[in-house]
Amino acid sequence: MQINKAKKIVIKLGSSTIVDSKGKFKRKWLLSLIHDIEKLRKNNKEIVIVSSGSIALGQSYLKIKNKKVKLEMNQAIASVGQIHLINEFQKIFEKNEIKIGQILITPDDTEQRRRALNARRTFENLFKLKAIPIVNENDTTATSEITID
Repeated sequence: MQINKAKKIVIKLGSSTIVDSKGKFKRKWLLSLIHDIEKLRKNNKEIVIVSSGSIALGQSYLKIKNKKVKLEMNQAIASVGQIHLINEFQKIFEKNEIKIGQILITPDDTEQRRRALNARRTFENLFKLKAIPIVNENDTTATSEITID
């Protein structure tokens, strides 16, 4: 199986995977994922989680029912939701004695060599610290992942 050969495993979590239809974080689901992550880590796998969900959590927290808002407003909503997203991850991982680190990234961070090297070093050092990087696009400065229905 390919996963057995991999040193690093990236887990992508979309908004609907971690936020329910009422805008609440799916803690129970994440707890089951953490058990799988623990098994992978015992087999010396480095885990990266790429997560969406900041806009969905921000809308819930701010009690915004209308999903059709302007791009600039979604950026502000994402900045509110990002706090809740990383706090939820931190609480759940901490209960399982797993450290996490937050990495907010934009396409420019991968396209500009110096920024890409800085991001890579951050990942490498988080792995040395035995912390799982939680990656999210920085929606306050990048808009490529924000869609308007």
